[in-house]
Amino acid sequence: MNIKNYVLFVFLSFIFLGGCTSYEGPDPIGPNGSKWLGGPDGGAYVLIKDDNIQSDEWYYAEIYYDHNKEVWYKGRVKYQGKNNFDPSLFDQYSDWDGEKLHLKNGGYLASIEPLK
Repeated sequence: MNIKNYVLFVFLSFIFLGGCTSYEGPDPIGPNGSKWLGGPDGGAYVLIKDDNIQSDEWYYAEIYYDHNKEVWYKGRVKYQGKNNFDPSLFDQYSDWDGEKLHLKNGGYLASIEPLK
């Protein structure tokens, strides 16, 4: 490889690699220990806790906006689904649509309190 080709190769490599940027994404942990649920285009921080009666379908939710981490929803949610639900298993959460926290098993947690 002659020097001109080498310089051209190095120059084009810098241009190509300089255009590649990495997406770091939002913090994985949000307010009060909530976890990020979403992707690079948006999502929410989610925290679900069991209430005092562990044998019912009622839970407590804290949902925070992705961009400024302010409260989106805070209050009770009711589990709607056929399968057993364990709020500590974060992998089962799919997405928050503004009123329901959808689960991968087809169920969801419905907001009960008025949205903030």
